Amino acid sequence: MKQVQTVLGDHQDAIVARRVDRELGISAHLAGENAFSYGLLYERETERAARLKQAANTVWAHRARPHFRHWTSR
Repeated sequence: MKQVQTVLGDHQDAIVARRVDRELGISAHLAGENAFSYGLLYERETERAARLKQAANTVWAHRARPHFRHWTSR
């Protein structure tokens, strides 16, 4: 389960980073600055979040097998 928690935590970090990148990009644009780099960072975090979501599904599917669920039947 630690592996599941780690992947989900990393996914959450990517989602939060994406939100911050967007806010910084908007602030930069409104200040008349170039916000292109923030867009690139946003896209990078979007892709990272998608990869981590898939990894979480894979890890969960593996850990949810009956062999790993013996502790829930107690």
